[in-house]
Amino acid sequence: MKNYSHLFFDLDHTLWDFHENSKETLKEIYREWFSELKLFEFEEFYATYVKFNDTLWASYRSGRMSKETLRIERFRRTLYKLQYREKDEIQSISKYYLDQSPQKTNLIPGTKEVLDFLKDRYRMIILTNGFQEVQEIKMANSGLSPFFSDMITAEMAGVSKPKKKIFQLALKRCSVRAQDALMIGDNLEVDVIGAKKVGIDQVWFNPEQKQGRVEPTYEIHNLTQILDVLN
Repeated sequence: MKNYSHLFFDLDHTLWDFHENSKETLKEIYREWFSELKLFEFEEFYATYVKFNDTLWASYRSGRMSKETLRIERFRRTLYKLQYREKDEIQSISKYYLDQSPQKTNLIPGTKEVLDFLKDRYRMIILTNGFQEVQEIKMANSGLSPFFSDMITAEMAGVSKPKKKIFQLALKRCSVRAQDALMIGDNLEVDVIGAKKVGIDQVWFNPEQKQGRVEPTYEIHNLTQILDVLN
């Protein structure tokens, strides 16, 4: 195993439990706006939202959609699909989600244990496609900020992972060579392939044990297995 000096971590789905935190917030939205109307059940609302959110995030990562459009459009399309036509409510719903979701503190199991072990051994940096102001709130509220020396976002780089430029910016900003860094993330296309393009080794966090079209440097199914990779 190589000796790394810098660890680049993805945030959402890798450390911060996006699935649980988002679902909690969407449940609150459902109770506040829709439960008494009985137009649709929560699970239908949730599944429809996830589908559109994933599609629109792909558009945002490729530069085909602004963050402002993404934030509104994911709810507009969801509610249109579910036959809810009160357009004036969409802004309020979107704002509630943006305000409340980052306040949630659910983390992927093992996160604090892993980071506590690594904090004095490596320089750790967040490398994320998430929105700067939102990710800062997540980090602070969930107690992750003290573990990391920096956070580099797609907004800072002007492009999203898996584009080379954001990884190159991370290396330059940290004054580290690609061979001395390790990228840890859950998204094969975004984190693994992106890092591979610039010569950074990768840990694919793959809890669902999906089949991948490329082979990462390392693959783990539980976050604590990072310790095995680095020992």
